[in-house]
Amino acid sequence: MSTEQAKPGARTALALLLGINLFNYIDRQVLAAVEPSIRATFFAPGDINAMAISGTLGSAFLVTYMLSAPALGLLADRFSRWIIIGVAVILWSVATGASGLAGTFSALLITRVCVGIGEGGYGPAAPTVLSDLFPLEVCSAG
Repeated sequence: MSTEQAKPGARTALALLLGINLFNYIDRQVLAAVEPSIRATFFAPGDINAMAISGTLGSAFLVTYMLSAPALGLLADRFSRWIIIGVAVILWSVATGASGLAGTFSALLITRVCVGIGEGGYGPAAPTVLSDLFPLEVCSAG
C-alpha cells in the first residue's frame, strides 16, 4: 500500500476554495432575503403578478447554472482549472455587484443569468482541483 502526499499549497487552495464556496452559497440565498425589496422597487404596489415575476430571478439563475455547468466543466477538463475558477468568480462577483445597481427588472434578470454562468464555471472545476491536490490513497494487492 502506498500513500501519496498532498501537493504543496494544497491546504491553501482548500481554504481559498472553501471561502469561495461560502460566498457562492450566500449569493444563492440572498435573493430570497431581498425579494420584498425587489418587488417594492420594480413593481407597483398591489401588482398581483409581482411575486410571480420576481420569482423568475431564481429560475433564471437555476436554469443558466444547469446549462452552463456541464459546458464549463468540459472546458475545465481541457484548460487550466484555476483560470476557469478565476474567470467564473470574477464574472459572478461583478454580476452580483451589478445586481445592486440594476435600474430595471430586466437588468436585474440579466445579472442573475450572469451569476448563474459564473457559478456554473466554479461548480465543476473546484472539486477537480482538490482531487488533483489531495490524491487518494492508492491500494494495490501483492
